Amino acid sequence: METNFLDALKVLIAQHAFHGEPMPAIGAVSTKDIPSPWAAVVVNSGSMTANLEECYGDRILLTLLGDDIHVPDKTLGRAVILRTERGAVPVALAGLRIHLERFPPEVRVRFVEAVSPFGGILRQEGIAFSSQVVSFVKCRASKLLARALRTRQGSALYGRFSLILGDQGTLYAEVMELLPRPRCMQALG
Repeated sequence: METNFLDALKVLIAQHAFHGEPMPAIGAVSTKDIPSPWAAVVVNSGSMTANLEECYGDRILLTLLGDDIHVPDKTLGRAVILRTERGAVPVALAGLRIHLERFPPEVRVRFVEAVSPFGGILRQEGIAFSSQVVSFVKCRASKLLARALRTRQGSALYGRFSLILGDQGTLYAEVMELLPRPRCMQALG
């Protein structure tokens, strides 16, 4: 299964270009280099949406930064901010490439509508999936990312690049998730 983390970031890269900003360099880091409190949210194979909901004790919604449907390979690229329902606190940025043809039409529509996070839609639709972490990552917030995540430009963002897989190992999506410093309301279990 050939994947490239840049596929998940095409829309985010385009957003940086549109705003005349360079995309920040994203580097791989080992699990031991991910500091607390990021490690509690990022270093696992669970759904990031579920991890963030547990961390913040709130439902996670999304704000669409940009999207693009690539007709030849039937994929939807999108860049989103995951935010809490109460207070609309931005808790993560996600760049995704979703393989639309691997879902029924009624589920595809929900992805395109961009109202709920990808993992939340899969859970609501009863579609079993797992998150296979390919690498953990770190970057510094560009001006665009800092504004979207309500953090300081240059501040550290940690996250992960993952493959979202179905029961039979079917690739559903490639996802790059970057988080500002988590401010968890409770300890993750």
